[in-house]
Amino acid sequence: MDDALPTSERAAQVLFDKPRASIDFEAADEAEARRAIEEFARLFENAPGVFKDALDGARAGAETLSGDRLQGCRRDHPECRRHGGDIR
Repeated sequence: MDDALPTSERAAQVLFDKPRASIDFEAADEAEARRAIEEFARLFENAPGVFKDALDGARAGAETLSGDRLQGCRRDHPECRRHGGDIR
């Protein structure tokens, strides 16, 4: 980025386009942070269809995650008995 500090919207655009970009931006207040978040939301909403489909799939998959390390393991499965101990 150039030497001038970016606006919240510009910072969001740069990070959306290049997630590993190095930018010098820090929101000065809640309103400025909200503008950056709203710009991210707008950018994601206007993303190409294939990109939105990938995000929807990732979101759906994340919703099925559990902290239970034995999630989906059948009680009678040998791996569950060996690694799960007493499954209740």
